[in-house]
Amino acid sequence: MFFTFHLYCIYSLFISKRFSSSSNHVSRFCISVDDDFSPVVQFYVQLCEQFESAVIVCFREHTSTLDIHTTTYGSPRASAGEVRQYYRDYVVSQRLSPYFVNRVVVTSVKRVYDDCSELQADCESGEADMHSGNMASSRRVVWEVRGYRAVDGLNTAESSHQEEFCYRAPVVVLAAGAYAIPNALHVPGETRPFVLHSVAELDDRIRHGELNMLSDPVVVVGGGLSAADAILRVRAEGIPVAHVFRRSGRDNLAVYRQLPPHLYPEYDAVYRLMCSNVIGPIDGYSSYPNAIVVDFTSNNEVLLRCDGTEGNIVIRTSFAVVLIGSRPNLSFLHGDELEVGVIPGVAVDGKHNPVDVDPWTYQSHRLPGLYAVGPLVGDGFVRFLRGGAVAVTSHLWQQREKQADPVETNRPTAEITCF
Repeated sequence: MFFTFHLYCIYSLFISKRFSSSSNHVSRFCISVDDDFSPVVQFYVQLCEQFESAVIVCFREHTSTLDIHTTTYGSPRASAGEVRQYYRDYVVSQRLSPYFVNRVVVTSVKRVYDDCSELQADCESGEADMHSGNMASSRRVVWEVRGYRAVDGLNTAESSHQEEFCYRAPVVVLAAGAYAIPNALHVPGETRPFVLHSVAELDDRIRHGELNMLSDPVVVVGGGLSAADAILRVRAEGIPVAHVFRRSGRDNLAVYRQLPPHLYPEYDAVYRLMCSNVIGPIDGYSSYPNAIVVDFTSNNEVLLRCDGTEGNIVIRTSFAVVLIGSRPNLSFLHGDELEVGVIPGVAVDGKHNPVDVDPWTYQSHRLPGLYAVGPLVGDGFVRFLRGGAVAVTSHLWQQREKQADPVETNRPTAEITCF
């Protein structure tokens, strides 16, 4: 997504089984969002407006959020901070605040019978356990979502505690994004304390005074927008930076070539530095194209191997930031996370193995009642998210109308698959 802030949270949407507050069950749907409010929120708020009984469950990881002030570069684009504030204001102005529950962590999403008993299935055939007769075959399958949320004490002297929750609903919509687990280089020394894996970690070091303009250069590894965010953040403080990326700066696959310079002048500035052929630092920036990291030493050194250079290049650094992409964390699906992708048995990756969904409804082909949108299905651009949200909303609305139609007698039975 071409926004200069990143999401460190899990998103999900739970649609209740009756869409009515008359049920003893949780008769509402919940959208989980970071309270920084990503662009995804805009579209799920539309769902909240369509289904009157709703709760939006917001969970976040407690990390700082980078905000590149685009106005500094004369950009007509709103800054990340302005976008976040817009979504906060939108929720308030539309009187949606009562539907939000913040600071939530989901630990389990699994299928159970409607009476809360565990779902038993034949793991070889993938069919529901019918040995108990017609009663078992008629029992409805729902999704059980468990987790906890942080609850502050009644006064400042009391510390916060965790409050567990459990929702049961026939539908779960995953909108987890792809920023939960950073990718690693898998080279020696990558676990050393001076090696970071997110812009938020770098930002924290700067805020706590561990970095300043007298520090050794910060080594930024990666050629994408996250790496550019790190470079912009470091250079805004006057800290020198060494930029390491494995391709040429003029590579045709570079994401910067897709960005209009007048809308993204800050990224264009980084791209121009990457493309420069000047040997040595330019305004505190040094580039190392066609290079790979081979080691992070105990002396806060980064060893590089560059094309056309004999031996290793040694860079003394204060911190190194490895920003080479990330992947979603769907571990709360407890085994099903390896079966929902286009390639079964392989972890979901928005670029190489997205969640396998129906393109018209965004419902999982393998797990009925499970939907996915956004980067999880390969829609990495904000402008595509509206289509996913509309598809899910349309499908749910059609199901609701079928349930409300007294003429409709043939209801589809839930398909139960065990992986």
